[in-house]
Amino acid sequence: MFKQAPRADLTTMWKALEADAALIEKLIGPMVRPEASPNLDDLQRAVTAIRHFQDKCQQTKAASLQQQQQYERMHHHQLAQQQQQQQQQQQQPPVSSASQQPQQQALLMQQQQQQQLLRQQQQLRQGRPPGQQPSGGQAQGLALRPPTASSTVKKMAETVTAPELTAAFAKLSAADGDRVAAAADLASAVQASGIASLTTSGALGQLKSGVESKDAAAREGALLAIAAVAERVGRPAEPYLMPLLGPVLAALPDKAAPVRAAAQKAQASLEALLNPHGIAAVLPTLFEAMLAQKWQSNEGACKMLSALTDRAPRQVALCLPEIVPVVTEALGNARQAVKDAAVEAMTKCMFVVGNRDIEQFIPILVNCLQNPSTVPDTVHKLASTTFVQTVEAPTLSIMVPLLVRGLRQDNTTAIKRKACLIVENMAKLVDNPLDAVPFLPKLLPGLEKVANEVADPECRSVAQRAHKELNRVGNEGKTVPPKKKDPAAVAESLKALIAARQPAAAADEVFAVTLAYVATLCAALQDIKAFEFDEWNGSAAGSYLSTFIPEADAEAVTRAYLARAVEEAEREAAAARVVEEDEGEELCNCDFSLAYGAKILLNNATMRLLRGHRYGLCGPNGVGKSTLMRAISNGQVDGFPPADELRTVYVEHDIQASLADLNVVDFVFADPLLHSGGLDVSREQIEAQLTGIGFTQEMLAMVITALSGGWKMKLALA
Repeated sequence: MFKQAPRADLTTMWKALEADAALIEKLIGPMVRPEASPNLDDLQRAVTAIRHFQDKCQQTKAASLQQQQQYERMHHHQLAQQQQQQQQQQQQPPVSSASQQPQQQALLMQQQQQQQLLRQQQQLRQGRPPGQQPSGGQAQGLALRPPTASSTVKKMAETVTAPELTAAFAKLSAADGDRVAAAADLASAVQASGIASLTTSGALGQLKSGVESKDAAAREGALLAIAAVAERVGRPAEPYLMPLLGPVLAALPDKAAPVRAAAQKAQASLEALLNPHGIAAVLPTLFEAMLAQKWQSNEGACKMLSALTDRAPRQVALCLPEIVPVVTEALGNARQAVKDAAVEAMTKCMFVVGNRDIEQFIPILVNCLQNPSTVPDTVHKLASTTFVQTVEAPTLSIMVPLLVRGLRQDNTTAIKRKACLIVENMAKLVDNPLDAVPFLPKLLPGLEKVANEVADPECRSVAQRAHKELNRVGNEGKTVPPKKKDPAAVAESLKALIAARQPAAAADEVFAVTLAYVATLCAALQDIKAFEFDEWNGSAAGSYLSTFIPEADAEAVTRAYLARAVEEAEREAAAARVVEEDEGEELCNCDFSLAYGAKILLNNATMRLLRGHRYGLCGPNGVGKSTLMRAISNGQVDGFPPADELRTVYVEHDIQASLADLNVVDFVFADPLLHSGGLDVSREQIEAQLTGIGFTQEMLAMVITALSGGWKMKLALA
């Protein structure tokens, strides 16, 4: 017999829903009263309860549908049995009325059970547990259309803030009102109702229209409100307020002094609010302001860039290819105030490059961008420098403008040749070809023109070599994966992680703004290879995601995506790293560059030495074998262990002239290594050691140059 589905679980779920609904009413009820002033903790508890209520509604609906399907299967089974019994009765011979009575009673019971099943199905379709009487349309609505968290939060935010926001906006634009107090009231209302109220109540649109209003009082009030919300609400408001940075910068040259003061205050508040990893998101706005018609906006944008460079040098360095061309235009502004601000911004930006080869030239590079007449002298100074540091996009971004101008110098073949030589040397030092790809269209045409049109054959030869080297880098760049992470792809990954824990939040349109901004921050963190959880927590879970989803879920999502990012970075590093299978005690494992004069010998070379192994240097004359060994012996290789950890001796074939007249014992005794690092070797110890390897007393007294080549080598090894 088909078993009837149990009702206890479904009934319990409905009772839990009723309890949650009562809790929500208890939490929200006091907030909507006119005299109420809810705090942020109460609102967060209410929002959490609403989200749990929504999840339970969905679970109850699924259970109701499942039980409905089960009852329908029972109904079909009962009908089939009834039809089968009727067919059997029709086939049987007539019986007496006494024998028909039990059959009629059984048939009546089956009909009653069928009617009961139909009533239960109808109740399930109406959204009520079996056996419960309908009590208005509320339960039916909850079962058929469970409220989403976004719609509930939106209604609550509108209910709580609509009167307060209306009153605050009226005060903001009032001719004789206290706009500072009105801005504070508006910020308090947003803080109390949650960041979602900024969009659900239309406050953002009103702030933007207020800043662009023709009424000076409205402009001042809106700017003060932006500053107040930024200061009062903090990081949760950042994704929603940063799009207002453009109108704020555009208000800096306002004719009304109070509006200008309010704009400066709003700019300072947004500048302080901005997450250091969000600089890339606001750069287009700053660039637009730098090139605007009003000089006050130009100056304000340059000063803001200078301040951001102090706060986030690594992030600014990554954006230098986009920054330098725009700030270069600002350097030529007619207003001295803009020029000064642009010089300060450009200087600070150049110093975050981190390339020691060009740090000493930064002042003359900035001056060269301001005064093109100084290009020949600047190129000449740079050509006399040996570049050994790895060349990345930030370095190229500040060097390429100078090199382009150097290649265009008329009637100055020497400067063109030096510019080509600098291009060739720097191209050899490019580690990631993608760093150079954006600059190829700027350099290749100039190199090609010099290679084809200059009369000096040597200059043409250098230009051809530089052109070939740049083409090589460009071809390699076509096969290298992108260096920067795509924020859109990061957002999709984060959304999937959030949907697994909070499906309603992942589909929330208001939350989508925060999610997109968090994705930008996470992409920036990956670009600079920053994988500390505390830094990620401040850029994702701690300040942004936890505003919309429970803090535990926000932290779990952050940790899950961070683990993916670390794994991806490790895969990329492993693919680029040469794995050695040798085992043993590692004496040295370092990456270094080596130059001799103006020639680059080694660039980002890796040296790994193990105890007990013998290594050889192979190469033709002039490639730098002796230079490398001498640099190791003198401690000039970056990353090589110091002398107090690892002692190195370079056995040279030639003997210095100052030591040529010494005898064998004095020659060894003159070695400074025997008297450093806590050692103080005596002549007696030297004689004993040399005697032990075959030196006679007569040989010890001989002048060092009198020894044969074999004994000289044996002496050096001793």
